[in-house]
Amino acid sequence: MRKSISLLFLLSFGTAFSLHAQVTFNKRLHFGYPAALLTSIVPTDSCYYATGLIADTLPPHKAGNIFVKFDLEGNVVYQKAITSSQRSYQSWANTLIPLENGGFALSGYTIDTLMRALFIRFDSNGDTLFTREYLNPNYPLANFFSPYDMKQTQDGGFVMASWLGTSMVGNSDISVLKIDSAGNEQWHKVFGYDLRERPESILVAANGDIIVGAQRNNTNTTNNNYTYITWIFGLNSQGGYKWSYYSPYGLLRDAANDMILLDDGSLLVASGIGTEYPRSSVNVVFFEKYLFRLDSNKNKEWDMEFPGQYPSDLTRTSNLILIGDGSEFLAAGTSTYAYPSEESWTRKGWLYKGSTSGDSIWTREYVFLENEQNSQIIYDIKETNDQGFIIVGESFDWTEQDSILQQAWLLKVDQYGCLVPGCQLVNTGEIPIQEINLVIYPNPAADYLNFYLHADPGKVDEGQFLIMDISGKEIVRFESASSGTTFIVPVMSYPAGTYVLQYLERGIVKTSKLFVIP
Repeated sequence: MRKSISLLFLLSFGTAFSLHAQVTFNKRLHFGYPAALLTSIVPTDSCYYATGLIADTLPPHKAGNIFVKFDLEGNVVYQKAITSSQRSYQSWANTLIPLENGGFALSGYTIDTLMRALFIRFDSNGDTLFTREYLNPNYPLANFFSPYDMKQTQDGGFVMASWLGTSMVGNSDISVLKIDSAGNEQWHKVFGYDLRERPESILVAANGDIIVGAQRNNTNTTNNNYTYITWIFGLNSQGGYKWSYYSPYGLLRDAANDMILLDDGSLLVASGIGTEYPRSSVNVVFFEKYLFRLDSNKNKEWDMEFPGQYPSDLTRTSNLILIGDGSEFLAAGTSTYAYPSEESWTRKGWLYKGSTSGDSIWTREYVFLENEQNSQIIYDIKETNDQGFIIVGESFDWTEQDSILQQAWLLKVDQYGCLVPGCQLVNTGEIPIQEINLVIYPNPAADYLNFYLHADPGKVDEGQFLIMDISGKEIVRFESASSGTTFIVPVMSYPAGTYVLQYLERGIVKTSKLFVIP
C-alpha cells in the first residue's frame, strides 16, 4: 500500500443530486463454491432467474451448472446445482429461455470420458426435469462439441448452434441441431470448409428461417498473414442453405458475436475489427469492438468502431438487445485499460446505447477497483420492467489476493446505464458543468461504494483515487483508469465510520466526497 502524499482534502457530503426512481445494485457472489460465474439472466415482474457455472467443493472440483432465483434487489431466494464427481456440466452461453409453461430450457455441454452437447429442461422452481445429450456427428473420429447459442422455434422446439472439432485447435466446423421440445433430435446439419469455422449466435425469423452468425479464419493452416472473416448465413426451417454474407477479404473481422433481426429484414451485428501483430513464432490478432447494420439485401448501411487504449486479446463485443420501442439497441462487451505507471491492466464491462439508424446515445464502463489487475466480463444483459437493465457475468482477480478469485457478477443499472443514479447528468449540461464531477452511491455504503467520475480525458491518465479515514490515514489508493467509468470498491471489511474519497491529479486533490460505513 502506498503512503499518502497529501492530507489536504475538500469535504462534501453525499452526491450532488439524488435519483432513486429505479433500483440499482452491484453484487459479487460465489454461492458457497470455490468459483462461480453467471452466464444467463431472465427478468420477470417479481424476480430474476439466472444460470451459470460453479466449481464443486468436492475434489476433483468438477464444474457444475447452477440455477439461481433472485428478488428484485438482487438477493438470492434459492439456488440449485447440477454437479457430479464423475463429469462436468457447463453452460457458458447465455441461452436460458423461459417457456410458456413457466419452466426453462438451457444448452451447454457435459464432459466425462467424452464431450457431449447438453440440453436441460427446468421446471418453474429451477428443478431439473430432464437432460438430453448429443455426440459429435463425426464421433468416434471427433469428440469436441460445444454449443454457443440456442433459440426457440415456432413449433416449440429449439435450434442449437455449436462448435465442432477434434480439439480447440485445428480444423473446426459449425453444427446446427434442431430438436423438439423434449430434446429429441429432428435434424442435424454441419457447415464448414477446410478452415476454422466457429459459430457465436443464432436467430429464428418470423417465417421460420434460421440465421447463423459465425467466423471463418485460417489459423489452422498458417502462423501469419491471417484471414479472419465474419460469416453470416441463412437456412430454411429444415436446415437447407439459402444465403451467405462474408465480410470483405483482406480485412480482419471477428465473428457475428450477436445479432438482432429487425422488422424490415435488416441485421444489427456485434463484431470486431482485428489487427495482426507479429510474434517470434505465431502471430496474434487482437480485436476492437465493432458494430454494423446490413440491409435486407446484406449490404452494409452503417458501421461504427470503438478503438481501445492499447492492443489486447481481452476486448470484444458479446451481446445485442433491442430496447424500448425497437428504435434503439444496447450492445455489451469488454474494454481494457492499461495502467501507465505499472505493468498491470484491468478488463472493464462495457455498455453502449445507440439507435438502429446508427446514432450514438451513451457509453458506460464498469470496473472493480479492488486491485489493478482484474477482469469484469458481461455474459448476458436484459431490459427490465422499470426500463433499466440487469447484467450477469464474472469478476476475476488475477492478483490472487481474493480468497475466491472467480465470482459471479450481478449488476442492475437504470435506463441510462447508471449504477450511480444521475450519472447521465454529469456531463450533459443538465447540472453545472465543471472540470471534474465525482458522484458516489450508495451513502451509507455497507458492501460496495460505487462512484462515477467525469474529468478531462487528457489528464485522467495521471489521476488517482484515494480513500482515507476521517483522521487522514490512507486506506487504499488506485489509479483512476478512465473518465466516464463507474468504479466499484468493496468496503465490507472497513470498520464502521466516516471516510473520505479523493480524486487527485499529479498528487493534487481535485475533489472529495465523504461517505459512511454503517
